[in-house]
Amino acid sequence: MLELQASPHNNLRILPETPAKNTPHLEFRGGMEFPQATPTASQETKKGFLQKFLSDAEYRTLSLSSINAVLHALATITSFGPQAKGFAWLGSINKLFDKAAFTCTRWIAPIISYGFASYKALLNKEGLKAFVKLIPPIFLPMVGDANIDTVYGTSAAINQPYDLIEERIKFLVEQNPEMASMVKNCNKTFSGNFKLMAGIGKLMFKEFFQGRMPKEEFIFFLNCFMILGGSIPLIMFDRHSRSSGFAKAMGLLRNVGGILGDIGLFWFDRENMHKFMVSIMCGTSALGSILKRWVKSDAIARTLIHLSAALDVSAYAFWNAYNDKSQDKLSRHVKPELVQSKLAQLDDTKQLIHSVAKTIAV
Repeated sequence: MLELQASPHNNLRILPETPAKNTPHLEFRGGMEFPQATPTASQETKKGFLQKFLSDAEYRTLSLSSINAVLHALATITSFGPQAKGFAWLGSINKLFDKAAFTCTRWIAPIISYGFASYKALLNKEGLKAFVKLIPPIFLPMVGDANIDTVYGTSAAINQPYDLIEERIKFLVEQNPEMASMVKNCNKTFSGNFKLMAGIGKLMFKEFFQGRMPKEEFIFFLNCFMILGGSIPLIMFDRHSRSSGFAKAMGLLRNVGGILGDIGLFWFDRENMHKFMVSIMCGTSALGSILKRWVKSDAIARTLIHLSAALDVSAYAFWNAYNDKSQDKLSRHVKPELVQSKLAQLDDTKQLIHSVAKTIAV
């Protein structure tokens, strides 16, 4: 029995119902019969990887993060070669990995990952998020290698409150399903999304300064202020310096803020081993970033820069590869004390969503 299928060129492809093993399909094009080659396993794998890399944003980011982490790790390992007897030849290899790692960190990864994330945010009418995602690609070319972490820190410190605002909206909708349509209406336009996010952000900042913010959110707002307080002045006034007094002070503030966030990541969910591992890797990276500003040797400082980058990017890749996000969400929401502290803040949020939704309706 034969099955007829239309080809993209409106010809007919005639396929056996159950093709024999290794028997090529027959394809009729322009009245001529041609054997259709059966793809090999390696061809299918390459095609599958490329399609997934191009179509799946998370897979693409994870792939780039993994490659970036390996490059920084290899640059770290080979940096010890020139000092070891008989391994001077590793110096040339180290230069190769050094250049490749920073090219990936400074150009390839941010342009592809953050650039696509910004484009996707624009399609979803999320103008504020689109701007935040563009921070690394815009500012990374402007800073020295020792201050790359300040650019990523700035992006994370702005993006983190944004994520907390989104999380609060999702929590509100979970508790009040009737609010879902209002939130959807607000997000239909750039102005509506901006009013919604900026309005709830203003409420959360007010809670923070009044001491009414739930402690899980409070620690992340505090660590964001510390990261921005150290990163932005350094980017503005001393972006190429590694070990000046100003760079040491601002770098210390930025990285202590990062360590505070690493502690907070698992402190409120200590049963989550994924968060614990990510916190250890990021915390160790922050310590390396502090030390790089105090060592006298430029070679040792560069090794510490690579080591910190390898740990940071590995933590990111590990989190995206192994973290069960649905379980993580469940573990946060089942804690009665956390639910109660969040519920106490929802009335103002509901009123704001109502007012924004009315302006959009008008």
